[in-house]
Amino acid sequence: MDTPRITVSSCLAKRSFFALQQKRVASCGVVAAICLGGFLAPAHADPASVDPEFQAGAAANDDILSFRYYPGEGEVEDRILIGGFLTQYDGTERQRVALLDRDGALVEAFDPGSGPNGRVDSAVLLDDGKVLIGGAFTRVDGVDRNRIARLNADGSLDETFDPGNGADWLVTDIAVDSDGYVLVTGGFQQFDGQQANRIARLQPDGALDETFDSGNGFNDWTETVVVDSQDRILVGGSFSQYSGSTAGRLVRLESNGDRDETFDIGTGFTGTVRVIAFDPDGAIVVGGDFTDYDYEGDTMVRLARLDTDGRFDATFDTGEGFNNTVYSVAFQQNGQIVVGGNFTEVDGLSVRRVARLNGAGTVDTGFDPGSGPNSRVHGVAVQDDGRILLGGRFTEYDGAIHRRIVRLEGGGPAGGYDLWVQDHFNSEEQNDPAVSGPEADPDGDGIVNVLEYAFGGDPKVPYSATQPVAEEVSEGADSFLEISFLRLNANDLVYRVEASDELEDWSEIWVSTDHGFQGSGETTVETVRDTEAIAANSSRFLRVRVSMEEVEPAEPVDPESGFDAWSESYFTSTELEDPEISGRSADPDGDGIINLMEYAFGGDPWQSNSATLPTQERIADGDEVFQEITFYRLDTGDLIYRVQASDDLQSWSEIWVSTDHPFQGSGSSTMETVRDPSPVNGGPRFLRVQVSEN
Repeated sequence: MDTPRITVSSCLAKRSFFALQQKRVASCGVVAAICLGGFLAPAHADPASVDPEFQAGAAANDDILSFRYYPGEGEVEDRILIGGFLTQYDGTERQRVALLDRDGALVEAFDPGSGPNGRVDSAVLLDDGKVLIGGAFTRVDGVDRNRIARLNADGSLDETFDPGNGADWLVTDIAVDSDGYVLVTGGFQQFDGQQANRIARLQPDGALDETFDSGNGFNDWTETVVVDSQDRILVGGSFSQYSGSTAGRLVRLESNGDRDETFDIGTGFTGTVRVIAFDPDGAIVVGGDFTDYDYEGDTMVRLARLDTDGRFDATFDTGEGFNNTVYSVAFQQNGQIVVGGNFTEVDGLSVRRVARLNGAGTVDTGFDPGSGPNSRVHGVAVQDDGRILLGGRFTEYDGAIHRRIVRLEGGGPAGGYDLWVQDHFNSEEQNDPAVSGPEADPDGDGIVNVLEYAFGGDPKVPYSATQPVAEEVSEGADSFLEISFLRLNANDLVYRVEASDELEDWSEIWVSTDHGFQGSGETTVETVRDTEAIAANSSRFLRVRVSMEEVEPAEPVDPESGFDAWSESYFTSTELEDPEISGRSADPDGDGIINLMEYAFGGDPWQSNSATLPTQERIADGDEVFQEITFYRLDTGDLIYRVQASDDLQSWSEIWVSTDHPFQGSGSSTMETVRDPSPVNGGPRFLRVQVSEN
């Protein structure tokens, strides 16, 4: 065998690429390489541009103060709930509260009649379709209701919710816990004639809950309240004390009103906290008027992220922060944060009243609202399709008339090259294509940025991308080349495997658009076998070529639809009629793994050895050693996975069955690990996974 050497050759696209080690097996050459193909910049709408499909018409005739979006589920449709000073929506009378569909049209069936006689600062849609409202009003549809009320699903006053004399001053916010109890904050000092300094908890029928003891309460206004998954209550506002003890404008309470002493924010915030929200990972994001946050010397200007125990998250850094008030935050599925308020600059950049941040806190410079809203944004929300809703005091957005509500495209893939750039480069670098452009090579390793992105590299760490690996495999009397490479689950990349006999003319043998992504995470290792056997006394080469172009996301196979739907995603109609190709026991790629097992273990029936096969290891636990087996498990109702154990490979006993263990993964598949309950006692011990259809 010849000594391995490095092969460098030119790419058809005349762009740089790096080549890997060449192996020489007898007289057959193998080269694995990656190269950059042509560009087709993904054509996404400007994420900050107005969505023309949003049908708000003349919209709200006065300020929106409360703005919440509720995604639908099952037969329940999406809803947008707004409250404020408005008395009309799209020309129809709606006294200070209105319900909209997901596209901004008025829901006619919800009509509050003469409604509240004062502004609504907070409106909350309940699971049964009823609506809680709080604000400055003293009557609702002609009935006394001091600053809090509940409306029926049709908008009429729900008289079964009776708060008595209610609050003696403004209600700023409302939250509901898992038992239906209602938390109320504001400027009031009494509720239904009893002391309740700026916080109260009501029973589901509106009566004051006297088991909730806030002591002396807060010494200044409370602006916002949220309830976490454990029914603990987070309150933000202008206060500096709670029940006589220091509380720097943010505090967490137990469900009975006691302060949660495990939530420690040090001296807290220097200015009013106006919004509290939980990001998808459970961290606490806080916004408002503060210009300093002090926990062990850390600071943050008008937006901060805290751990669940109140500690400052130093990985979240907005630089110079916001130059004016933050009123609202919302989260996109890709981890980005949409922020609304009265600011005109973020980290020294001109961004007017709505901004999008990356997960680490840097400004997403690809989100450009132009002149933006011409006045405050009081509420932001992200719909399930990624589009962004804004509500507030504004009457224009980027110079066009949009009265107090607008929807933005929020475009771009959930991830993509642009987001990768934002995660790896600072704001200045993002604006310099010589540093962050797709063809730039900031670390000088010959691997341009788009290839770093495609193969999991860090553009500032040389040779950090995962390089493709090629090898020769035997199948009967023939030998084939296989190439394995990292594949990103992205809809702005196309991977192509190409073959050549002389490194000049290349033919495509595989393209990612024809092969749905099979991994359970963000990346997978793809293995592709050459379609031609290596001829005697000849050379054969494989390479991976990557191009940037928009790809329609593949429709995922619904695990509930089972093996038949999986088969339809891999076989043509002719092949589906041939059980020797598409049948459960067929093995079209000849790797010894039948189709049912390819389905069960995440394989491609046309790619040899692509299934994720079980692995075993021995684990020491104290003085004993146990055998463990780890295997790919699909979230589907048509398969049963069984783990069996044996001492002699003849008699097998069942030690685990999937029907007794609910699926625990967050996607369509997971890696399941099962430990043999019997320790290994010096003799042989074997485990296997058996799969059958349910």
